[in-house]
Amino acid sequence: MIASLLEDVPGVKVVGVVEDEQALVSLLGAGRADVVVAALGSHSVDDFFDKLTEEVTTVALVREPAEAVTVLRAGARAVLLHPTGSTELAAAIQAAAGGLSALPTNLLDDLLRRSDVDGRRSETGTMTPRELEVLALIAAGASNKLIARQLGISVHTAKFHVAGVLEKLGAHNRAEAVATGARLGLVAL
Repeated sequence: MIASLLEDVPGVKVVGVVEDEQALVSLLGAGRADVVVAALGSHSVDDFFDKLTEEVTTVALVREPAEAVTVLRAGARAVLLHPTGSTELAAAIQAAAGGLSALPTNLLDDLLRRSDVDGRRSETGTMTPRELEVLALIAAGASNKLIARQLGISVHTAKFHVAGVLEKLGAHNRAEAVATGARLGLVAL
């Protein structure tokens, strides 16, 4: 079915259709595929990525938006909801082959709403501008005293903001908050 979507797409050539991971490994071993398109069920995601012996650019088709995070963490470069159209599939393949990641807008919006950080719900969308300033100062290595001095607030208020940042990022300490903030693009290192 996936191969039929790609029959008339310029710049995309289907070099093989495989039904199992072993056949995929053989196809990749022959060096014939630049991008793999895989229709994955949530039960097969880990097995699929574990069987790949080299880094392979993968476009994953999933049935549920919640599966998108799993396949992205496993190594997929692009994720589409299955079933999908030939235009979307071709665009995802071309983006992935060019070193870019691709998600359809509705899936991206869903993932951002979920703001899932390490399996915990994050409230990053509700971080105040002050908390973002505090996060930047934490990333710069500032203590609570220095944060208070820099922002013209009391040390008690600085502690309050630091605690809010840690809670909203689901972090247990400052280093974890900075790492999570960097991963989410909230702070530059």
